[in-house]
Amino acid sequence: MTKTRTPRQILRAALLPLSVTACCLLASCAVPVAPTGGPADSVPPRVELAVPANGEVNVTTTVVRITFNEYITETSLQQALSITPEPAERPELRWRKKTAEIRFKRELESNTTYIITIDTKLRDSHGVSLTSPITLAFSTGPQINRGKISGRVLEPVQGRGIPSVQVFAYPIPDGVGLDSLPPVPLYRTETGADGRFQFDYLSLRAYFVLAVHDRNGNRRPDNLESIALPPLAAILADSSEGDVARPWITTVLDTVPPSIRRVESLSPSRLAVRYSEDVGLDKSDTSDWSLADSLSEERVDVEFVYQLPDERRQIFLQAVPMRSGAYFLTPGAVTDSVGNPGMRQKTYVQVDETRPEAPHQFVGFEPRTAGALLHPSRRPAVIFDRPATPGEVSEWVSVEDTAGAALQFSSTTLDGVRHLLAIDGSEKGEPFVIKVLMDSTAAGDSTQIQRFSYLTGRQLGGIVGVIADVPPEPEIFVEAFSTGERLAARSSRRNPDGTFSIELLREGSYMLRMTLDTNGNGRWDGGSIDPYRPAERVFWTSDSVRVRPRWDTDVDTIRIPQFLPDQQP
Repeated sequence: MTKTRTPRQILRAALLPLSVTACCLLASCAVPVAPTGGPADSVPPRVELAVPANGEVNVTTTVVRITFNEYITETSLQQALSITPEPAERPELRWRKKTAEIRFKRELESNTTYIITIDTKLRDSHGVSLTSPITLAFSTGPQINRGKISGRVLEPVQGRGIPSVQVFAYPIPDGVGLDSLPPVPLYRTETGADGRFQFDYLSLRAYFVLAVHDRNGNRRPDNLESIALPPLAAILADSSEGDVARPWITTVLDTVPPSIRRVESLSPSRLAVRYSEDVGLDKSDTSDWSLADSLSEERVDVEFVYQLPDERRQIFLQAVPMRSGAYFLTPGAVTDSVGNPGMRQKTYVQVDETRPEAPHQFVGFEPRTAGALLHPSRRPAVIFDRPATPGEVSEWVSVEDTAGAALQFSSTTLDGVRHLLAIDGSEKGEPFVIKVLMDSTAAGDSTQIQRFSYLTGRQLGGIVGVIADVPPEPEIFVEAFSTGERLAARSSRRNPDGTFSIELLREGSYMLRMTLDTNGNGRWDGGSIDPYRPAERVFWTSDSVRVRPRWDTDVDTIRIPQFLPDQQP
């Protein structure tokens, strides 16, 4: 049966969809939605108002209010905020729109300058971070500290500024130096986008200023963190600009020497020594490696000590064949990547004379890149997994020109594993092919092939110049870095008359780095904290040097005030 509706019911049914639509539209207008279109926010937040004001004196309040120009994330402010001197109890942080309130839980110390630092962890609601820290200060007395120290933190290869590095200032009681680093710094700031930093409102005294890439946020240097030692043991904070001309240069803090983790017998004549970190052999001979029977103390002759390219934590030994039993190994000289010598602990190893010796395996060519253009100072090499005799090398290795004609060659080796090849006629620049074919008893019998050719003098140039007004001692070495590379292409030492010459460079642009080599080891050293030893002084050319084939590019006379003794202007 059909139900009859009244006119009022018909009208209500007709209006209902319209009212629902209107309600939905009104509701959508009331929901805050981020606007679409327009440029993305890339401007970091800034402080619009601080109470107490920056630089204010005779402050009695225990509440600090900081108003920003936009909304910021509360979590980022908590991470970015630090107060000097550090309160005994962590202040309470409250929010009201764009204003943060820092509420101290105790009365502030009298006649004290308080510094509030907000570092680059601070982000606004769009995720835009500060590019340099914000510093605010006030005093509870009639005067405020006016000491300043500023400088720059650079990476050691190209001399570029490093952003977001924590910089700590430790007061020096006697104004001369620190006997040991205090557990926490008194002041803290951070480097900006160009690596520059500045301390303001310091008390007028001397400080030890250390830069730390503080990965775990504990405000102290930890082993294997990147640090930068101050150029001076004591830096005086004064009321002028306080700028230190010589930069802070980063290095890796590594005070733990490499140690042996285990020694494994691979065969009656081979041992593998595994270290706690990457190491390098300090010598090319075996004279300081000792192997002896643990009972009779009879010495075992060590024939070769070597490393393999992709196994930098291991040192391998080849000795005369040993009988089954226990032996003691006393390791020779190894160093880690920053020059720490390895521990020379005596280590026990068990040898099983029934364990068979594996056949030789070919590891690879050096350089690894197929078709590589070789520098005239470099020889190609073939590498095996264990020492090979000259007879075995001549049996396995052959060299041909591109037409397949055999080329005569000779090989030399220091460790029995890496064999350098001198190839007749290769200096003319014609391509040649090195082939390695292991015999049928070796692992794998396929031929390994690599093609090379040498650069000739017609393809190479050089850089010459003069370093003036610097005393002849200590030595200065000059390195040429190709654009974007972290390893020097070539290097040279300054001559007694101040001249230098870097030869046999490929065509391209180079940056020059000069190091005042105070310890004479031929490399840049980043210094140490305890005992304090500053990083060796470094200077980088501001402009790149263009090298052309068959041409020596003469750079302008170079004067390096940073290399002069500190007492000189």
